[in-house]
Amino acid sequence: MKCKKTIRVFALLLLAVLLTAALPVGAQAEIETISPVKIDKMRTLNVLFIGNSYSEDTSRYLYDIADQTGYRICVGDCWLGGLKICDHVNNAMTDARVYTYFENSDGNWNQMSDSGNEFWPLSSVLSLRRWDVIILQSKSVDVGLLSSFYPEGDLSKPCLLEELACYCKVYCPWSCVAYNMTWADKEGSESEGFEEYGTQMRMCEAAWSVTKYILDTRWEAGDLTSENSPAGAEETAPALAEGISRLAGPLPSEAPSVDFVIPVGTAIQNARSSYMGDTLTRDYKHLTYGIGRYLASMTVAASLGYPVETISSMDLYEAASSLHLPLLKSSVRAALENPFALSSQTQERPVLSCMHVAVKEEGKRAILSWDSVAGATSYVVSYQDSASSQSTSVTLPSSDTSYDFMGEEGPVFISVCAVGDAYISRSVPSETSIYLR
Repeated sequence: MKCKKTIRVFALLLLAVLLTAALPVGAQAEIETISPVKIDKMRTLNVLFIGNSYSEDTSRYLYDIADQTGYRICVGDCWLGGLKICDHVNNAMTDARVYTYFENSDGNWNQMSDSGNEFWPLSSVLSLRRWDVIILQSKSVDVGLLSSFYPEGDLSKPCLLEELACYCKVYCPWSCVAYNMTWADKEGSESEGFEEYGTQMRMCEAAWSVTKYILDTRWEAGDLTSENSPAGAEETAPALAEGISRLAGPLPSEAPSVDFVIPVGTAIQNARSSYMGDTLTRDYKHLTYGIGRYLASMTVAASLGYPVETISSMDLYEAASSLHLPLLKSSVRAALENPFALSSQTQERPVLSCMHVAVKEEGKRAILSWDSVAGATSYVVSYQDSASSQSTSVTLPSSDTSYDFMGEEGPVFISVCAVGDAYISRSVPSETSIYLR
């Protein structure tokens, strides 16, 4: 049974890859990556995610980024871990009260209740606000599996992503619906389902192919016929025969109610090609609480039209240097411009500038001061007097640019350096000796 399932999944995946190859040379996808909803500083944009733990990762810093660029936003995250597109559709059809709903309209994430009930049905969340943009996504491992977007993998049946988008527009007919194309697992992932892809890059490429198949309106099959289709495809997935026969020319989108794609997975993969490497997940699949999540939210923000190029600093749950912003912006910009291909990024790591420390002596008191170092996440002050066998170190936040201490009479050796993060080495320390009297 497992063997048959694997053959069917790979047949569907191979079909998507063949469809990609069938695109005319130089043809551009008609899939938009920018929201048609115009942002306005005079009003609040209401954005709703319907997803799982990946929507929690993706949405986490969206409010902060919008606020930093000067815009007001309300972000809602309606989620239940591990849900597939078909699960969301089933929950919508049965009005199942199973979702947890978090909202951020003031810089704080708050879990909301539905008339005292901890769990929500989709209908209640969709009716809660006048949502401008609704963002949908699949389960992480399903992002590159074409079969997961159709009931029982039958391509002749209506696309489940379209059914979910239509359901949302019944409650919010004015809204735009986006598809969040999520990221591939960490290389060598032990997550269930990753073995269907084998490598991170194959998972990423499968996500691109499947997304284009479902949403692109320019597919042309060329000479793709049932005779040269994947071996055993008709036997393992009978709907493929009918699907292939329909590929004689341009096809309508399988999900016309989806208005644009947010290429979060492509932005993540772009950044992975840089000096950051494959470090953007905290386990095999979920993004790190700092840069990983920030990059995902930045991609969404840019796709919504926020001027992320103006951002000059980051305030994250994990220490992260602002010197990474050029890389993050480049990864996002390339993903929006070329959502279905890898855009390699720089291998050159940022470097913290050298420090100059001024010392003012007042008897047994010493006052150290320095100019702030761009990209520093903290400063470390170390000092040792002649009576001590080892130095004392104090870590200061990046907002501090001075340190005041008292010591015993005699010589004191002082060293101050700026600290970056996991990707950046400490600055060359500024060292000096003073004599306290």
